[in-house]
Amino acid sequence: MLDNSYTEDYLKVIEERAIKNFLPKVKKQFAEIIKLSISDEDIRYFTLKGLNRAHDGFYYSGCSSSKKNHTIENNEVFGLYMHNLKVLGTTMAFCRLEGLNNYETSVAASGAVFHDITRNLYGNAWANKLNLAHPLTGCEFVKKIPLRGVFYENNKKINYNIKSETRKEISEIVLVHFGRFTEGIIKHFKDEMPSLFEEPNSIQDLLERIENPSKIERIVQYADKVGSLKFASYVPGIKEMHFTEFEQNEPELFKQIKRLDYLLKIEPKELVHKFKH
Repeated sequence: MLDNSYTEDYLKVIEERAIKNFLPKVKKQFAEIIKLSISDEDIRYFTLKGLNRAHDGFYYSGCSSSKKNHTIENNEVFGLYMHNLKVLGTTMAFCRLEGLNNYETSVAASGAVFHDITRNLYGNAWANKLNLAHPLTGCEFVKKIPLRGVFYENNKKINYNIKSETRKEISEIVLVHFGRFTEGIIKHFKDEMPSLFEEPNSIQDLLERIENPSKIERIVQYADKVGSLKFASYVPGIKEMHFTEFEQNEPELFKQIKRLDYLLKIEPKELVHKFKH
């Protein structure tokens, strides 16, 4: 049982300070990881361009509204970031296992980055309000990223240009990442998102295709499942044994801050190396 001094208001203040302190560092680390993970330059900068449009809650919210699903580190502040690292890393490992080429791996990695891009639309770090329709809204989010654009990096202007078919592949990874559960989401929200189903018979075609996902879509589905398992608690690149200073009655928020502090000290190259091996 926690010490009475750890009131909800006190923990909220600590969490808000953690968000302010860690958010710029987390954004920088994730961008560096993406640069190292996506070898196709056009897909890489398309992905980074889209990431710049994401709500900050994409990084700092937790994953489960009820906290009954996902592991502890996925449900505290920056839990969604922890989850996204797991999904991206597992996607990379599965792509290597399947022998996918650079283009296919880049598409899969981009889909992994965006799979929960609109999971938090409310900026609520406590994750009391998660977007249940995020496979649909996430798909729409990706479809609105320009096919051609400019990305600025270290005062350098970088032009990217991807094909509409590539963007469609990435958006549909996001759309179907829930696997068989996607069908229920589509049926429930189809009237609220008509732009997603503009083509005749598109809903029926989509429902049929969900039953037979592509190899890349299946990889991200499996990676998302692995990264969501309640009993599979881990943080890429971190061994829990590093935290022997955890106290039995210490709030999980404090433990999460220690995890983040350690994670952000790991070089992105080292993390991506762990993804690939």
